[in-house]
Amino acid sequence: MRRYAHRIVSALLLLALGSWLAPPPVAASSATIGVRGHWVIEVQDPDGTPVAREEFHNELVDLDMIPRILARQRTPGNFLIALACDGSGCTSPCSPSECLITMANVSTSPNVFKNLATSVTSNGNLVLRGQAVASANATVARFSTRFLTCAVSLSISPASCANAPSQSSQNFSQFTATVRPPITVVAGQAIMVTVTMSFVTGTAP
Repeated sequence: MRRYAHRIVSALLLLALGSWLAPPPVAASSATIGVRGHWVIEVQDPDGTPVAREEFHNELVDLDMIPRILARQRTPGNFLIALACDGSGCTSPCSPSECLITMANVSTSPNVFKNLATSVTSNGNLVLRGQAVASANATVARFSTRFLTCAVSLSISPASCANAPSQSSQNFSQFTATVRPPITVVAGQAIMVTVTMSFVTGTAP
């Protein structure tokens, strides 16, 4: 009887030791992946004197674009930054419509500024930088980025897609956008824009 009791105690001790040494169970991941856009707007007089500075975040609008590019259903092209007033009848900062800051000439209109530069930081953030010059005393309240993609059926490379925006196969889609309290600008002032897009993880709702 003592022999059996001894075996039972030994088995219980081994079970207890095994439970103590075993790694804790891994909880199911509740993380979600998102895109966050951080904007810095700086307004300067023609002589370079700072006038205003605003920082804010905007929201991803086109939830379809990234999956289509990754699935090779669309070829990526150019980015474009758009600055506009908000509401009907308001005065646009650039004539004849919103200010467009782009990497290539999408038109010969004076509201298009071909100075957009892109870079990637060491931690994987995409940075867009460019500037527009206000042609009228106005307010800027609507901020957005747009992305040009081309149909992959045409076998267009990203470089070709970026440099030939007049093709009917291309599509500038609004990528991120937000409406903010208006920033006042005066004709001749530079509107300098820096957009940092980061791919972040967070807890799923």
